[in-house]
Amino acid sequence: MKLNKLNFSLSLETLDGPLHKLNELEEYFNIIQKNKKFSSQIIGLSELKNWQFNKEKNFAHETNKFFTIKKIKYNSYESGILHQEGEGVLAVFVTLIDNIPHFLIQFKEEPGNINKSQLSPTIQATKSNYSKVHGGSAPSYWNEFLQIREDCSLINLKQPEQGYRYWRKFNQNMILLTDYFEEQKGFKWMTLGQIFSFVEIDNSINSCLRSVLSLICYADDNENEPSNLYDAVENLQTEQYENFGILENDIQSFYSKDKDALLFETPLDSFSIQGVEVNLEDREVSSWNQPIIVEKEKLFYILVRIKVENNFYYVWKIYTEPGYNFGYTFGPSEMVKNNELEIKDVLNSKINEYSKYGQLCNSQIINMSEEGGRFWQTVVSNIIITLESDEIPKTQFPYIVLDESGSYKLIMKSLMSMEGRSIFFISRGDLI
Repeated sequence: MKLNKLNFSLSLETLDGPLHKLNELEEYFNIIQKNKKFSSQIIGLSELKNWQFNKEKNFAHETNKFFTIKKIKYNSYESGILHQEGEGVLAVFVTLIDNIPHFLIQFKEEPGNINKSQLSPTIQATKSNYSKVHGGSAPSYWNEFLQIREDCSLINLKQPEQGYRYWRKFNQNMILLTDYFEEQKGFKWMTLGQIFSFVEIDNSINSCLRSVLSLICYADDNENEPSNLYDAVENLQTEQYENFGILENDIQSFYSKDKDALLFETPLDSFSIQGVEVNLEDREVSSWNQPIIVEKEKLFYILVRIKVENNFYYVWKIYTEPGYNFGYTFGPSEMVKNNELEIKDVLNSKINEYSKYGQLCNSQIINMSEEGGRFWQTVVSNIIITLESDEIPKTQFPYIVLDESGSYKLIMKSLMSMEGRSIFFISRGDLI
């Protein structure tokens, strides 16, 4: 069965399903937030066990597994970046219950979550996780995943992670059509409608699940997209972006003894890497510590979409970031990092800026977090601005306008950033 042949419209319309009612899922989510068996706190890098500067002066685990913090050079700047070998697995199981597609969602607790638990893929595992380097057990449903991944895969694509935070990092994003599996603790079968309802709850859907579900194409196979849209992407001269970033050793010079942290500051980026100590029962490992990214500035991601004769077009922007494999990806219309701005100021200024493309129909502000396994309580204000126009707007580099199908093709070619996939998913809940 093809992914787009599943009745996603029915799944989206179903809020009280044959298995769970929406209010039951919301209550379950709230109960997990009160889990007293889970705690995490920031500590200094020197307090981390089994993590230290190695002979190359990079910050690494004594096993040389998990990930290593190295130096990155781009333009005339130097900063830090996570180097994590091996692809992670982000897999969501989908099954039919009364002919309604249901997704097996994990209510996953992560050390950096601003709330304790967030909706996550069925399988969310780094290579170190599923190889059991940590000495614990394999992730839940891992054996089932190994048995069905070849024959039941509806979609299987490598997708890039953030280019300022990871060096050429990809995760395998997968959706697998399965039989019904019994719900283990911390897992619930949910419809798309139930999942999208959680968008109204701040920081409830983690970035990994947003990434995987962005792979679902709702456009009709027979839809004819305007020929000038995706062709413009195909014809971009992208050689200029190759080898934009250079990975090097010796991150130790960024260590601050006073802060007991790695501090990074360039005109384009500001963050630190500190330690986090975690205690969490009912996990593969019940306690551990690790480095974690602490963002210095507020983050605002803006997506502009234009409605033309009942079709929606998205304004994407090309971004060059040092950690991208190709040197670039496409992402939101704008990404703003600024501690001085308030959300209403950003919203109003962007509405004014993009009013040249059409008349304002609607605007939304949706707060979601970056992935809590690597980022400490990093909340992003996603701003979605919907305009109405009589014609498809013309843009100039570095912007490009694509319809739903063209935007989806960017994802299929692994040319959409994590930030782009995330806000694309969020924006589509009211369009299906």
